[in-house]
Amino acid sequence: MKKINLEECDPKVREFFSQLEGNENVIIYKDEKPYYFFGEIDDFSEEVRSLSNNQEFLDFLDRCRQRGKTEGTLSLSEVRRRLALES
Repeated sequence: MKKINLEECDPKVREFFSQLEGNENVIIYKDEKPYYFFGEIDDFSEEVRSLSNNQEFLDFLDRCRQRGKTEGTLSLSEVRRRLALES
């Protein structure tokens, strides 16, 4: 993970980040796809860092994405509906 001291950044970069302050999470898109995510660091930051470097976990996510493409996915409302029927 690369760490950057914001005080040492170009003024335009500091201005950009100052506009993010106070907002919830921010996703920046490039070519209509999520490209960068900015969010507050919290207690889960170490876990996120660890998982993002875990090849087994990343492979699992890739398999899930591929299965979703071939088998389709369910909307949240459909999942809720199904769980209510099963419980």
